[in-house]
Amino acid sequence: MEKGLGGVTIPLGGERYEIMQRWLEIFRSCRNLVIWGAGKRGLELLHWLREERIYVKAFIDTDIRLQGNVVWGGVKIFSAEYLQKHNCNVIVSPYYYEEIETWLKANGYQENNDYFIAKRIDIPAIPKTKIQIGDDLFSQIR
Repeated sequence: MEKGLGGVTIPLGGERYEIMQRWLEIFRSCRNLVIWGAGKRGLELLHWLREERIYVKAFIDTDIRLQGNVVWGGVKIFSAEYLQKHNCNVIVSPYYYEEIETWLKANGYQENNDYFIAKRIDIPAIPKTKIQIGDDLFSQIR
């Protein structure tokens, strides 16, 4: 067994696909879905969700060098203050998820309702040519 989205235990094998499909349905119902973490894993999440025809409104990242940039597909990167002004559901990228979760809980977010932790899920890597922030800022920073 391993942990997956939102801390849900996802058994390995055929049942994993069915559980991931249920999570995708939840994401499809979210009107203002954002990804917290605009690094490589966050961009892989964005690519995966787009492949599943799920719209992501924005990225959240605490790295001020990334804030204000627009990533591949026109998704802009904002600071956490964006969440205080907009009612959003958040998918938390696996890196630094403990710190992010602390912030979300302190600001009234509830796991598996307002935010979901994308931890150890099988999202395919995307070709490096699709990972673009401004003038290839991604490869310069990360």
